[in-house]
Amino acid sequence: MAKENKTMDEIHRGLVKKYHTLCTVLGLDADAKRAILSSWGVESSRDLTQHQLIDICAKLSEQVD
Repeated sequence: MAKENKTMDEIHRGLVKKYHTLCTVLGLDADAKRAILSSWGVESSRDLTQHQLIDICAKLSEQVD
């Protein structure tokens, strides 16, 4: 079970990193990032669930292409 939690933590960290990378690529400032997070009811990207991060990253990725 501990190994599964470690894997899930690694996946979550990777998604948070992807979120921040996409924000940088899109040139989003701190206010824009705060607006995204507040629309999901959180103050920090670390507070988002994996599913929320996947949804957000998908939407941000669409804007890059």
